[in-house]
Amino acid sequence: MEDVPQKRIPRVLQKLDRVMLLVAVLAIFLLLVEWGWGATLSAPAQRTVLFLTAATVAFFLFETFAKLALAQSLWGHVRGNLFEFALTAVFLGVLVFARQIFETGPVSRFFEGWRVDLSGFYLVVGQAYLVASVLMKVIAFQKHLSMAGIQPAAVVVGSFAFAILIGMVLLASPHAVAQEELAEGARTSLVDALFTATSAVCVTGLIVKDTGGYFSPFGQGVILVLIQIGGLGLMTFVTFSSLVIGKGLALRERVVMQDVLSHDVMATLPRLVFYILIVTFVSEAIGAGLLYPVWEGDISGARRLYLSAFHAVSAFCNAGFCLYSDSFVRYRGSLLLNGVVTALIVFGGLGFLVQRNLIARSWRALSRRWVARRLRPQRPEAGRPPVFFRLQTRVVLLTTAVLLAAGGVVFAVLEWNGALGGMPLKDKLLAGWFQTVTPRTAGFNTVSFSNMRTPTYIVTVFLMFIGASPGSTGGGIKTSTFAILLATIYSSLRNRGNVELMNRTVPYRTVRQAVMVVVLALFLVLAGVFVLTLAERGVAFERLLFEEMSAFGTVGLSPGSPGSPLSLSASLSWVGKVVIIVTMFAGRIGPLTLVVAIAQKRQSVDYDYPSEQVVIG
Repeated sequence: MEDVPQKRIPRVLQKLDRVMLLVAVLAIFLLLVEWGWGATLSAPAQRTVLFLTAATVAFFLFETFAKLALAQSLWGHVRGNLFEFALTAVFLGVLVFARQIFETGPVSRFFEGWRVDLSGFYLVVGQAYLVASVLMKVIAFQKHLSMAGIQPAAVVVGSFAFAILIGMVLLASPHAVAQEELAEGARTSLVDALFTATSAVCVTGLIVKDTGGYFSPFGQGVILVLIQIGGLGLMTFVTFSSLVIGKGLALRERVVMQDVLSHDVMATLPRLVFYILIVTFVSEAIGAGLLYPVWEGDISGARRLYLSAFHAVSAFCNAGFCLYSDSFVRYRGSLLLNGVVTALIVFGGLGFLVQRNLIARSWRALSRRWVARRLRPQRPEAGRPPVFFRLQTRVVLLTTAVLLAAGGVVFAVLEWNGALGGMPLKDKLLAGWFQTVTPRTAGFNTVSFSNMRTPTYIVTVFLMFIGASPGSTGGGIKTSTFAILLATIYSSLRNRGNVELMNRTVPYRTVRQAVMVVVLALFLVLAGVFVLTLAERGVAFERLLFEEMSAFGTVGLSPGSPGSPLSLSASLSWVGKVVIIVTMFAGRIGPLTLVVAIAQKRQSVDYDYPSEQVVIG
């Protein structure tokens, strides 16, 4: 390496990066094969996978030391890539002392429980190193895309598509299917695997396979990870990892994250990313703890913990995936489950910036009250300005409260003697409340939607179309968009030049974006329903409209597949499933973001055409 001329070093490093990008792709392929098909491979195939895995590990080690040898400043390079060198040092140390580590009591017992011998231990260590190395390559690739001037919206769309593709491959593997289903010859088609992965990443909850019965614990784990990634966004995890390993964020990377979070957070982005992850995991942990005593039957503590964690994550991320074939119908009388799940759904659907504003305001008020009562007389706190509710927070909270209250009353009136008929009063009230919350993009249900009245379908479709709030885990046109649309209509009726909302003037650009979102959403849904009516001629129009709107709002509620607890999508043709897949993806990304990602970047113009009146109305 010392013989390489200094002027050729950048070119050598560039070629090395290109080679390592291909090696990273090979590493991802090998990991997917091992995790999904490892047990079904023949002995020669297993040896081939093992050899290629060792070769990719060797390539990553070579890259680490090659870049160190080519660095102009040895210690400067080490300081700038401290995480990478620490990872390499730990990996090499584990390899050297693998036998001693494996034979220690706790480690040995752990791997014996998973039936892993010493050679398997080497493979696990190598795969862990590959996962960490691939993550660093993903971070580097994301930085390269950001610096290359690619549209931020395109990066966001690509990140979701990448997560869906990885999930599809894993869910299509035999390892993801329960042993009982495999014994009966069950195989997951690529369309069904793609549908399930899209539904999980887009936190929708529409299913074509029974999550709790068809998929193995591995398959359910893949779905759970996809839900968590989809709820927060892959870019959030990549950004967090970049900050943790000390890579920092360039200006263009911050612009990408603004698209992910739907808000201008340029200055406070690093703190906000940490905040989002902390609030998410703490909320899910609290929800799981509260759900622990809910589950009925003689089940182990580990099973209770798993059920609690799965459904807490699914509820907070507004995903709607449930391990029970009838969703939560059997628990519709449980006050604890109804309270915890709906609280997680509503809080997760508020949006991270609204959550932050709400928590900061509540914490400041409580802390001041506690200090005033316990420690000293109340006095102004120097250097701590008061925390006010932003317009975004007020709009989201008011719109959410009105929709929940109005939707609950209307649902109860329409279905009091229908779907709610024959239930005790407590169950009616709980079921009415639960079915009002879940159209906010959650997808759980405690009452079957298969036999509800047409007016109930219409109300639910309306709620699903509005969906959750910006920057949240949900879909739909968003509550703030709906509020701005109403404010625009009200301002027009009053012949006001500006759109006013809660004593504030809404910028014209925001109004135009809100109208675009609504128009694009309507066009997307109507186009999807049109194709569905052509492909699924034996299905009633209202059922297709309900399924399509559920996909767009990433809700997961469904009128049901005939004679099955699955979604209506399970009985659709492959064309119908593809339509629902595209709609789920567009609904999670957002129609406006998707159009911006696809459209070509155009230069601004400095001229206007002559104006002329056009009669409307």
